[in-house]
Order: sequence, then structure tokens, then C-alpha cells
Amino acid sequence: MAGPWGRVALFGYERFIAPGVAPLHWMMTDDFFADLPAGCRVLDVGCGSGDVLCRLAARLPQIEALGVDFSAAQIVRARRRAAGIANVSFAIGDAMNLPLPDSSRDLVISIAALKFWPDPLQGLRELRRVCRPTGRVWIAEADPECSEADARAFTARWRGVAPGLRSFVAWGFRRSIASRGVSCADLLDLFRRAGFAEAYARPAPGLPLLIGVAGDEPLARNAVC
Repeated sequence: MAGPWGRVALFGYERFIAPGVAPLHWMMTDDFFADLPAGCRVLDVGCGSGDVLCRLAARLPQIEALGVDFSAAQIVRARRRAAGIANVSFAIGDAMNLPLPDSSRDLVISIAALKFWPDPLQGLRELRRVCRPTGRVWIAEADPECSEADARAFTARWRGVAPGLRSFVAWGFRRSIASRGVSCADLLDLFRRAGFAEAYARPAPGLPLLIGVAGDEPLARNAVC
């Protein structure tokens, strides 16, 4: 789906929100995916402007990274960001019908995209289809059960949020964004219905987000984080 990414939304996100989200992206690439093996084929579904995938590919030249997004404007931005990074590429693609063969990726990630999918269950089925049986699917999404303190700390990093507005912006985030996310229980149910053999999900400490990981083979207990 096109989601919210018209020109105005893209400008607003890149100008005001992206600088605050960047530390989260760095944590993902520096901590969660720091030790991917040579030849690992990574897919980012709903990659947006490619910040996470470009950073990951630049840090790990031994991997092969592909990002897909429904928004042509976002793919243009991602390709610009990827200039000079040989092991990453981007393509327009629909999470409901990914343009990839079965079992073609080792790690499939999706960050804050699931809430925009018209059918999250179908999207997770597609992620499972393109992930090899011994690989894993990794999801990060807004947590509708997040605390006010976590939402306030997160939105305080956004550019242009004056101290006197932080409570209001945090309230708006919880009401208009986090409320469209998915709870841990609901994400685990979606993983189960999508056919995954194993899955874990839990809130991200100190963030108004949750993280889930799923696969068709036993997963390490620390696989989520």
C-alpha cells in the first residue's frame, strides 16, 4: 500500500522525525544485527528511505542486502542514500506480494511498516515464504501498550519539539501512531497464524516499541534482542 508517504508526509518525516529515530536505527544495526555471517541475504520490507539497510550494508560488506517499499518516492531516496555501497539495492515492492522467489533470504526484517499493511497476516505469510526455513523474520513495530514515559522520551528526540510541547507530542504519538501498532500478544498470534513454528515478542526496553522474531526452526532465547 502507499501508506502515508505523500510529499508532505515525506518532508515532515525526514525533516522532523527521522533525526530522532536515527539512534533507534543505529541500535538495530550495531547491536541486533552486528554479527551476520558472510553471504547472508537480508531483505528489508517497507525499507522507507533505506537508513537501516544502508547503514547495515556499509558496516557488513560481506552481506547482500535488498530493500523493498511500495513508495516510489522512498525508493528514490533510498537509492540516493545507497550511492557507493556496493552490496545493497532497492526496488519497488508490495509486502502483500513480494517480487522474490520462495526461500530466497536468510534474514527478513520489517521496521515500523506492519501497521500500514492492508492485511498484516498476508504480509507475514509473504515474509515467511521468502525466508529460508533456517532463517528468521524480525519485526519492530509501535507498541499500543507503551508507557507515557517511553513515548515522551522517544518523541523528545524529534527535531523541533519544544520542552513545553513534549507531553502533547507524546500523547499524540500514543494516540495516532502507537495505537495503530500491534501488541506482543497480537504479534505472536499473527506469527502463529502465518505458520511460523516458533516466535518470541517483547517490548523494547525504554522505547515505545516491541520487537518480535519468528522462524521455522528453534530460535535462541536471546534472538529477539
